Amino acid sequence: MLPYFIVLVFVMLLLFMASNNRFNRPNKFPYYLSGFVLVLLATVRSNKVGTDSGNYTRMFIKSGYNTESIFTRDTSIEIGYLFLEKLALIISKDYWSLFFVIATLSVLATYYAIYKLSGNIKLSVFIYISLATFLFFFNGARQAIAASVIGVAIYYLMKEKIMGYVICVIIASLFHKTALIMLPFYFLLRFKFSIRNMILFSAGSFLALYYFSTIISLFDSGAIERYSVYENRNATGGYALTFFFFVVSFILIFLRRKILKSKLKEYDVYLNMCVFSSLIYLVVTFTGSDVNFLRLSLFFSMGYILIWPIVFKSVPIFKTSIFRAVFVIIHLLFYYVYLIKMSGLNPYIFNDIL
Repeated sequence: MLPYFIVLVFVMLLLFMASNNRFNRPNKFPYYLSGFVLVLLATVRSNKVGTDSGNYTRMFIKSGYNTESIFTRDTSIEIGYLFLEKLALIISKDYWSLFFVIATLSVLATYYAIYKLSGNIKLSVFIYISLATFLFFFNGARQAIAASVIGVAIYYLMKEKIMGYVICVIIASLFHKTALIMLPFYFLLRFKFSIRNMILFSAGSFLALYYFSTIISLFDSGAIERYSVYENRNATGGYALTFFFFVVSFILIFLRRKILKSKLKEYDVYLNMCVFSSLIYLVVTFTGSDVNFLRLSLFFSMGYILIWPIVFKSVPIFKTSIFRAVFVIIHLLFYYVYLIKMSGLNPYIFNDIL
């Protein structure tokens, strides 16, 4: 577990040393250098770290012997990911190259979105790591890449450029087709937050997951097969995560009345993302659905990463050292528990070949 915290501390030190205090934005080079540190952590790990890592490496090794074009291959895996595999094979036939390519794309896209949108980059990167959003591609690599590209789509949503948003969602779907569910959210996320809208969103979320089998029929047979396995398996869990994100969303709703008017429109977009993320957790918990459906919440994770800088700027109590310390401690505890309990991330093992 120690490497995860060493990297977290090192990344934050890089960002603090590089910061321009007046604008609270680091210079680009050290900023992206800190991202490379995260990429390095993912690259040099063993395929025993992360529950899905072994499956991805087996697919990668098998792909090395496949001479068939990725455009004609009979597979349910999205073409974007197949292209990444081919790119990784050019670098090396050992699986570290696959981890490197996946991590580079995921971190780069997220870092780009944070740099463009965050009012406090150091804080956003800290949340990106400590809420374990960064760690997701250690397991669900394809969906994590798609979610990272959705982060860039949020930039175009904030700029009210619908074509840029749609193009990003389509690109994300090349890595995981479920990203297509984000298309209508260009409009939904821009609604002014209200209790009435939250109730409507809640009802819609429960209905959507209840009839999820019908919804996934819009995708290909491979997607249907994968999610049907989830439905029939009846694996449940995620209660602690549900409680945590529900409480966080409730706090963010409560704090909305204290947000600066100049930031309220932006805040509402991120708050809607947080609410939708929490609703997915609640729906999965109360319907007894497979815990893997929680992965859909990843598409809204950028909301938590971007909303807290607005809170820190707007709410006086969050400008005090005590509350900032409490905030950091809570997130570090979350990170610690996540590493212990979730997805085979602990202990961290290095790739023995490297």
